[in-house]
Parts: sequence; C-alpha cells; structure tokens
Amino acid sequence: MAPVCLSRFQRPFEVPASERIGGSVRPACHRHDMDDSRILRGIELRYALTEYLAQHGTCSISTLIDGLTYQGFVIPGNPAKSVSDALRWEMAHSRVCRRGRGLYGPFYMPRSTEYRIHQRVTALRERANQIRSEAGT
Repeated sequence: MAPVCLSRFQRPFEVPASERIGGSVRPACHRHDMDDSRILRGIELRYALTEYLAQHGTCSISTLIDGLTYQGFVIPGNPAKSVSDALRWEMAHSRVCRRGRGLYGPFYMPRSTEYRIHQRVTALRERANQIRSEAGT
C-alpha cells in the first residue's frame, strides 16, 4: 500500500485509519545496498578521517565525506555532523587541527599512533573492497 499524502487542508482524522496506518512512510533509499561491516562509526570513523587527512593534507568536510565514500565506506545519519563530531574528538587529542570554518588538517602524531591508525584503516579498506567485490560493484 502506498503512503497517503495529505493535502495542506486535510487533517489526519479525515483520512481513514486503514489508509493512515501501514505501508512505508519513508521514500525509497537511493544509496548503495549497505552492509554493517563497511559503515564507519566511532573509532573507525575517527581513524579513517585522521588517515585521510594525513595522506591528503587540509580538506573540507565535504571532501572528507566524498573521499571516504569513494573508498567504499558509508557514514550513517547526517554525514557532515558525524564527521565534524569525530574531528572534534581528534582535535582534543591533537591529531587534527582546524584551519578554518569546515577545514581541517593533520597535526602532529606519534609514530606508534600513526602506525596503529594506518594498520586499522588498511584492514577496514580491505574489508570494504571485499564487500564491494562480493556485491559486484
């Protein structure tokens, strides 16, 4: 059953309950088929962003989102908000610095931390590539 669209002047109670309840209320998703193993959250998102900045230098938030999407990752929810929150955490730990509104760049990082982040992000990329090849994209 298709969702019911109310006109500006109709009130919900004027539409029968059988037409209001049931069916999908959200539009179809236009994103790729998602698998939880390539969705970035928490520490994985922070590490992927830090690694991307270390490799590419100063970037805007939209560039970071596009770069991670190109690598096969998905950022759930509001990607810009998730990225800025993750970068705020990294700024508190002095791995990333803010260069302007919406611009972030790499900062000093100990070699051991850089190695650990690099190893973890490499494993994440391999897993994302494996999922992409299984999906045939």
